[in-house]
Amino acid sequence: MDARLQDMTDAELAAWQYAHRDELDLDTGEQVAIDMSPRLSVTISLRLPGAEADAIRQAAREANLTLSEWIRRACTSALHPEVSPQKDVQTELHELARVLQTVAHRVETVGHEASLASRPPGS
Repeated sequence: MDARLQDMTDAELAAWQYAHRDELDLDTGEQVAIDMSPRLSVTISLRLPGAEADAIRQAAREANLTLSEWIRRACTSALHPEVSPQKDVQTELHELARVLQTVAHRVETVGHEASLASRPPGS
């Protein structure tokens, strides 16, 4: 960096960079990764009976989601039932049941081997 730029205060440096912004070579600057979330641009309002609103709020709390996220997911599931979170849950449960059966079989095998190993010789 130019020596005179190093002697500038942050405010002076910012002013200099802004004044010379068209002259700066962006290829020599430090590259940093940025994380940009999608912008939500539409707000939809609706009226619900109090009991339904309470039930939706409770469901969102139980799912550990914001009310907006819970409603977005519910709407997406209704629009695309083929990729419903319910199907994902069912798939996960079937996979978990399979894993548990494998573990139970392995525990049974290890228990049987331990039982054989603890017998006195010749019995």
